[in-house]
Amino acid sequence: QNQTVLVKIKHPNAVCETTMTLNFNFHSEVLVKPYTPFPEHCYSSTEYFDLGRTKQELEYNADIKATFYKDDAVTSEITDLRYRGSGKVYIKIENTTTGCVAKNPPVLDLIVYPKPPLIKTTPEEKFSACGSSVFDLTTNINDYIGNWSRYSEIRYYDASDKLLSQAEWENYNPNLSGKPYMVFVYNKTNNLQCSDRIDFILVERKQPASAVQEILICGEKTYPLQDFKNRVISNPDNYKFYDKNNTEITSDITIASLPLTYEFYIEDITSGCRSTLQSVTFKQNDPTPVLTFSSDVPPLCDETNDRFDGMRTFNLDNYRDRFTKDNSAKVEYFEDAARTLPISGNYTNKTPFEQKIYLKITAAGLCPVDAELNLKVKTPTKSTTLKDEYDICYGETIEIDAGSENATFEWSDGQTGQKANFTKAGTYTVTLTNADGCSYTHQFVISDKNQPVIAQVIQTNDRIEIIATSGLPPYEYSFDGGKSWQAQNFITNPTLKTYMLQVRSATGCLGAPKMVYFISVTNVITPNGDGKNDTWKVENLDKMDNGQIQIFDRYGKVVFDSSTQGNLKWDGTVNGRVLPTASYWYIVKWYDPTTLKNEIRQGWILLKNRN
Repeated sequence: QNQTVLVKIKHPNAVCETTMTLNFNFHSEVLVKPYTPFPEHCYSSTEYFDLGRTKQELEYNADIKATFYKDDAVTSEITDLRYRGSGKVYIKIENTTTGCVAKNPPVLDLIVYPKPPLIKTTPEEKFSACGSSVFDLTTNINDYIGNWSRYSEIRYYDASDKLLSQAEWENYNPNLSGKPYMVFVYNKTNNLQCSDRIDFILVERKQPASAVQEILICGEKTYPLQDFKNRVISNPDNYKFYDKNNTEITSDITIASLPLTYEFYIEDITSGCRSTLQSVTFKQNDPTPVLTFSSDVPPLCDETNDRFDGMRTFNLDNYRDRFTKDNSAKVEYFEDAARTLPISGNYTNKTPFEQKIYLKITAAGLCPVDAELNLKVKTPTKSTTLKDEYDICYGETIEIDAGSENATFEWSDGQTGQKANFTKAGTYTVTLTNADGCSYTHQFVISDKNQPVIAQVIQTNDRIEIIATSGLPPYEYSFDGGKSWQAQNFITNPTLKTYMLQVRSATGCLGAPKMVYFISVTNVITPNGDGKNDTWKVENLDKMDNGQIQIFDRYGKVVFDSSTQGNLKWDGTVNGRVLPTASYWYIVKWYDPTTLKNEIRQGWILLKNRN
């Protein structure tokens, strides 16, 4: 009521006092503004309460500060405003300028409904009764949440999210209502449902049934049990089979006569469902229709490397249309009548000249039929006159007779008769074809090994010598192309520019002739203008390849070199200067294209001038 009060202060042991004025300032009350309460939460690993939002709502101006605490004594401050937890949160609201605190601050009541950790999250598998499409969806919730002590219940729904009654979930037909699911609910409030969803896997335990009512067979006396199972049902390893006396079937089925009606039960190993009594009737099947049961192949020529051994490769598929026109029919080939040794369609006979092949022909859904194919092989006719090698001499023509056993002849050089003439050595062939059209090729060699060969020709200024090889010695030699012959292999003092050389063996076999140029070297030059020996040259050197002349004085100095002078004649000068009378050394080199040899000749030449 009084904003100003006088205050007297006295000392207790002295006569001293002071009077002062105390003024009271009254501040406005700190108000609590409206804020948004937090709804209830279901527990999750990411849920939290955003106290920052509440703080923003309560701090209505810059002087107002809201602080959150875990206790009502406001001593345990909450610093992380993304608050995870439940229970009460206390708030202190103050004016930081005046220090005034709100009298009745709000208290937040944070509610988090807990959820149990799921023991398993896989769908719940349910099985129908054998042969039924109805399922009992009843599930023990503790299989998923364990010993959860808080509130929980299961709610069942169909594919359209309709909540099912107990009678409906205990007799659920997915064919009518689709795939169901269940929800585990952990709180009772209606506006918030904390829950987990689990789907169902519904396995209808169908009653097995035979897929066939009859099996067509081809006269077998037993039928393999595994084949029977494969025919009767898919995935037969998942089932057991019992006879009509409930004894498990473990052996092949005996067929005494046809038709035979066989009765049995089928049991699903996984579900335990057993069929009603099933029956399959075994009946005789029809045979595959064929055009013939045996056929002969027209004889074919031997085409192996050995054309005379009666063997060749047959394409057996080329003959299948003799037996069937059905392209879908299966044709198998065998070497033996028991049809236990299968062979491929490309087959080389093992018995020479003739062999029987055994066939099995099967059309889809019909019984196989046996047939036979007779293979025959014809061979060429071998010549009795042809040899592998013939000998020929130079200038000789030889006649080769291929014999009269065959009808046509094709020689590799284009001749076509029974007999062919040859003038040259070499390797040749002749292809002979007999009246049956079978051919073979004979290769032969015409050899010149008996012909003497001029292996080397040796020349000097006054001699030509022949060195011969091959053929049969002793030889005879000709230097005039075979006009005359001599026992000596040389001539002296040659006078001709060229000589035609040839050799004849002791048997009279001629070798190929060879023409040579005689290289004649004179040993004098008299450049005196009388027209005789005014220049020095080597006779026939211009007929050789790479001819070269070098002339040296007695000191070894080169006075003439044809490679630099550009000619093969020397006029007795060096660089236009007349040389003195003296002896000079010469070297002549060339390559003889006839003898295919490099030659060299050297010696002294006399240069005689007027002085």
